[in-house]
Amino acid sequence: MRHGLRAAMGAAALLLTVSTGCSGGEASPEVPTASGASASNVAPSPSPPDLTEVIDRTRTELIAAVGTGADAPGRQGLMLVEAWPDGAAYAWETRDQRLCSATVAATTVRERGCAHNPLDPPVRSPRGVQAVYTLFTDGWVRLFAADHQEVTSATCGDTPVEVRRVGTVASGARTLYAVWFPDYTKGSLALSLSHDGATSGTLFDLGEAGDHACVPTGPEYATADAVMKAMGAGGVECRLLRRAQANFGSGLDCLAEVDGAEVENEIHVLDPARFTHDDIGDSIAGRRQPPYSHTIVAAGNWYVWVRNPDYAPQVAKALQGVLLKPLEEGKG
Repeated sequence: MRHGLRAAMGAAALLLTVSTGCSGGEASPEVPTASGASASNVAPSPSPPDLTEVIDRTRTELIAAVGTGADAPGRQGLMLVEAWPDGAAYAWETRDQRLCSATVAATTVRERGCAHNPLDPPVRSPRGVQAVYTLFTDGWVRLFAADHQEVTSATCGDTPVEVRRVGTVASGARTLYAVWFPDYTKGSLALSLSHDGATSGTLFDLGEAGDHACVPTGPEYATADAVMKAMGAGGVECRLLRRAQANFGSGLDCLAEVDGAEVENEIHVLDPARFTHDDIGDSIAGRRQPPYSHTIVAAGNWYVWVRNPDYAPQVAKALQGVLLKPLEEGKG
């Protein structure tokens, strides 16, 4: 079970918490209540462990290892990413604005690394979200950067997840965030962002490793025709080209016009009575791997191969699905 840090962190990390967990993730637990039971008969909920000693010890060990030299922390010092009963993970920016990270277990500094160049990855303008580091703590942590904006919430599939605000770097232009999973998790996080009084959304790619996946469990459709109709209702009209003969459910090809371009889409709907969510995930994964390397929009019991990947975001928005890029760069 994850031991999350709460009171000991103070202002060092802002928790963006929501109500439930995620397939492959975990959220803040709800305290159960007993209907009709007297207060004296209800056992108190366990308090999270006090990790102050762990944080103090690991911080001291890490400062001793990196406190001098080129990789020493700049003026903001070490930023806590995650703490657990046996150790802690940190990130920091050097005086020449290079990002670094390390985990400390017991009295051993491990998995320590720093970027070779200042502001690497480069700060995106006007805004952007990009991966920074993968950390192995008491689980699997993705550290990512939001440039010129802040994360207000995140979901894995349909389920909200906790995102931890780690701190700011790059002279305030970049905010670092961390998301924790118990093990490798693939797919994409859907992020809600705020910037200059406005809001927006984007997807953060978690990668392709692991048995858990962040793919929405809905909406579901009975037929490929229903998916095509939903595309139109979402603002992307798609004209039927041909139907597929399939024993897995139903399928068809349709042609949409997106921003003046003709975009062909291949729609597949799998029968949920015969195929589990994992079966559907395996089918999608096979499409994204070489030699196919398709760009997929998916959710529930269906997926769409968007043959021109440049227009996949519009299809994903119309269908309320998640955009899954091919596993081999440069292919659509």
